[in-house]
Amino acid sequence: MLARPTTAYFLQHSESGCLARCAYCAQSSSNPVSKERLSRVLWPACDLESVAPLVREAGFERACLQTVVKPGFLREALEFARVLRETGVSAPISVALTPVPRSQLEELRRAGVERIGVGLDAACPAAFAAVEKPYSWGTYVRFVRDAVRVFGTATVHLIVGLGEGLLDLLQTMGELTSLGADIALFPFTPVRGVRFRGRRPPVEEYRVVQAIRYLLASGREAGELARVEGGRLVIADDVLDVPLEAFLTSGCPGCNRPFYTESPTRIYNYPSIDLLRRDSEVVREQLERGVRLLGG
Repeated sequence: MLARPTTAYFLQHSESGCLARCAYCAQSSSNPVSKERLSRVLWPACDLESVAPLVREAGFERACLQTVVKPGFLREALEFARVLRETGVSAPISVALTPVPRSQLEELRRAGVERIGVGLDAACPAAFAAVEKPYSWGTYVRFVRDAVRVFGTATVHLIVGLGEGLLDLLQTMGELTSLGADIALFPFTPVRGVRFRGRRPPVEEYRVVQAIRYLLASGREAGELARVEGGRLVIADDVLDVPLEAFLTSGCPGCNRPFYTESPTRIYNYPSIDLLRRDSEVVREQLERGVRLLGG
């Protein structure tokens, strides 16, 4: 199978939705849409104790819980980790959540959580405010620092297409990487009925962002990969030379999110190297076009 899921994904349930008011998210209580959906995926309600044995038997590389803001959400996340461990699930556990005190991060680590995902989503302070993220930009940055200190790293989610500028996005990726965090890139996925009226980013531009994310993770500096000269964006030649792996799904180890944010006919994040090799020529052409378009 070219796109077998390698992580077991779970979404915390709330009948009324998440108390955060993120304008682009179907889970937000401020958006009058079904709470069965997040991005392109339907999430049927299930009993964790019944599903946990299936996770163990399937041999997933990771189990991931996406939390929502609601009363008791942290208690449920701790219970999630406990049930998986008591069921014999040995795969690493990720929990994606909004900022909490460092003491609660330490509690999650003691419960068996291996990594924290941080749903920063918006890639610059202006876009962050425009889409009505909860808390403040500074609170999220401090939370990333705390997560790195407690867990050794963190996975920060960034959505391309929430109104950020390209240089803002690249600068933020560079700053987060310098803190010791990994970046998980998502293209914006429009959901009918939500308040944010955005559009999917051009796949050619997304390829450039993916390539730069890969180089940043390899130790490069943002300023040497893209800069403005004479009012024109200059992108380093190295961006064109990244290995194919740069276009695989980015995130926690073992996360491939098959078609979570895209259809099989227009892939942004490739869920497997076999599928990527099949489309390698197309992907390379998209990257080259993206560099030309962004460089003017």
